[in-house]
Amino acid sequence: MDLYKILITVCFSLFFAQPGSAQLQPLANNTTSQINAFISSDTWRQAGASRIEQSSGTALLNGVIQAPPLQTSVLLLGDMLPGIGDKKGHWFDAKIKKDGYASFFSEFSSLIKASDIVAGNLEGTLTLSKVKKIKEFRFKGNPQVAKDLKDSGLSILILANNHSFDFGPEGIHDTLNALHKNGLYTIGAGNSYEETYKPLIIDKNGMRFGFMAFSDIGTPSYDNVASAKNSYISEMIAQAKQKVDFLIVSFHWGVEKTLKPTERQIQLAHMAADAGADVVFGHHPHYAQTFEKYNNTLVFYGLGEFIFYRSSRNQEIVSLKFNKNGELKTIDYSIIPIIIFNGKPYYLNPDFGSKPETEKSATGELPQ
Repeated sequence: MDLYKILITVCFSLFFAQPGSAQLQPLANNTTSQINAFISSDTWRQAGASRIEQSSGTALLNGVIQAPPLQTSVLLLGDMLPGIGDKKGHWFDAKIKKDGYASFFSEFSSLIKASDIVAGNLEGTLTLSKVKKIKEFRFKGNPQVAKDLKDSGLSILILANNHSFDFGPEGIHDTLNALHKNGLYTIGAGNSYEETYKPLIIDKNGMRFGFMAFSDIGTPSYDNVASAKNSYISEMIAQAKQKVDFLIVSFHWGVEKTLKPTERQIQLAHMAADAGADVVFGHHPHYAQTFEKYNNTLVFYGLGEFIFYRSSRNQEIVSLKFNKNGELKTIDYSIIPIIIFNGKPYYLNPDFGSKPETEKSATGELPQ
């Protein structure tokens, strides 16, 4: 059966497994024997299959469900680390230098290719700048990573996060230049206030999409990084919705290493939904968090990581199909569980891709 059809299977049940019901505990140490035992166990296959089966559905925005003539697919990815950069000799940077950043996407190339729009959170900068912001952890990758992102099929990079300002205005400027030079869209950061908060509007397959991004974590400059603390964002979202068929809003929010959203996350999600967002999704906790259907808005509180230096954590990505038939609008969704080994994402259910490499994980991991 076609891989993409399997992943975008439409169910009419809106039930979604809560964290813990089908999740696996992270491995304490990424040794070869542990990984081999893990991927050969029944738990591996059963957990992946369970999450796939229970996490698809349809959100009816208005009218009744019909077979729409217009359809566009959008793939949402979590945190993507472009490099460590600030720690000399880190294994993650060595892996990028050896294999190329595009190698991280190989397991998902078919799904990405089948998607009309692909958006992910760039957890860092693309700069050669050495002008560092004073903070404990700073992330940056070589500007050449932008070409690998484009060649791998990405469309939109989300820059509204707590690492976009790691190397100050120069780092943001270099990142924007590298991404735009390679034909990539950006949201949530800019060289001016207007550019930072301006919604991205894309026309695709006869439909108009809007994308916006805000960070609720570490936004020292409202001019360069879109802040969720800006008192005007509800108005901004409402104005953007008037210009598009579907509006997708991203938030960098929450508390690290948690499975459930905070009250603040819920408040922001509901505010965005009430203002007109059709889909709200987030990142920053580094774990997959819960899903909610609030009125007619789909809310994915945390996708977790997609490319990161840690291993053995269960994360997820979200595949959406937007349908329009006159005034009728629906969204089909699939929450796809993944797992990371040695920085690289794999399908949690091995039926959809190859199993992770079993090489011993390198040392030198950093806190988030």
